Amino acid sequence: ISAKKLLADEPTKEKREEASPAAPASPPAAESSGSPDLAGEIMKLAGADAGGTGVDKGMLAQFASLFWEMLGMLDTRNVYLACQIYYLNEGGHAASPAELAAKKLVSGDLADGERGKYRFRIEGKGDDIRVYADPTDSSSGLRHFCMDGGGTLRIEKGRSADSESPAVSPESVLGWSI
Repeated sequence: ISAKKLLADEPTKEKREEASPAAPASPPAAESSGSPDLAGEIMKLAGADAGGTGVDKGMLAQFASLFWEMLGMLDTRNVYLACQIYYLNEGGHAASPAELAAKKLVSGDLADGERGKYRFRIEGKGDDIRVYADPTDSSSGLRHFCMDGGGTLRIEKGRSADSESPAVSPESVLGWSI
């Protein structure tokens, strides 16, 4: 199917507004952690709370969890790389994300050690640095991550990841082979 055909079949903004209720003008509601309730917002936009839409709420919750885990993995990697740069520039390792933020190696919203649904901590000596990402809510079902001294991202369910945890792979993240 061509892009031209897809665009021709795309409903106009007016038709979409007629077919569905208007999306809320206000920003997404925040949970106590300051992070948006992604699954709830997606379900609202899909009309799931109106009932009868056929939206699979379980699937949306899985999508939201995967979204937060992907952000957690990216932030773990970014904090780890910032630690490596800090080590090269300062000759020692950063004790916290706040030190990295002070040197502008990570964004300021990571300075308190939390972002999204994850809390980050740094451990190690010299160039053997490990970055841990644990869910801020232990009952969330989100998985834990660790980037070890060799730069391998590791994953664990139900407890903090460590150097003995399995390495992240598409199978371990998505639950199926590519």
